Amino acid sequence: MNARRVKFEQTPDFLTFGKTRYFRTYTTDAHCSEPKITGNVISMLYRVYYYTLGAHGNMFFKTFAFTLDPVVRISSLESLFEPENADVALTIIRDSAREQLRITLEIEDQEGESNFASEAMLGGTENWDCFSAFIFDADAIEIHFAPYQVAAYAYGAPAISVRYDKFVHLMRKLYVQSLNIEGLLWERERQNLPKGMAPMPSGPEIRTDEAAK
Repeated sequence: MNARRVKFEQTPDFLTFGKTRYFRTYTTDAHCSEPKITGNVISMLYRVYYYTLGAHGNMFFKTFAFTLDPVVRISSLESLFEPENADVALTIIRDSAREQLRITLEIEDQEGESNFASEAMLGGTENWDCFSAFIFDADAIEIHFAPYQVAAYAYGAPAISVRYDKFVHLMRKLYVQSLNIEGLLWERERQNLPKGMAPMPSGPEIRTDEAAK
């Protein structure tokens, strides 16, 4: 037993045995949320927490989505859309995300002034790669943002939802059928809406992942 005392005689700057295991080692934990099944699609969200001896830990999201029969992974949101519709779909999803984030992050743009909060939010929602953490809910795609992606760490990990009826007309027919949302497509065709126009929206759905705070 006395031989173990050498552990306390070591003098590294950080990894001292006087600290608890969590604070003296690099730590990673992953937690899976309850899988969601929408039509023929299953999706699941992993919250991955890590600590690397800094002022605080951090986290990010990893999501997985598959069609169930056959089992094929849906690797990205972009893959849901016909190639010629991808740019329009990105604009719809990006605009909806930014609208919701401006509210939940309390961002107010002032004309002629640099706004760090607004720039961070815009940069974190610029392209398809920014929307890589997604799961399929019953009536919307749920998108999660890691701390620091769209705002300061203190804001946690925001999440937003974009309703299928905003972009169902741009999707590959295969995924419309897999998600069992053909009724939304028929309704849009009944209203005879132009390609770039979404149906009359209800209020934005805004949430914050409290687990990251």
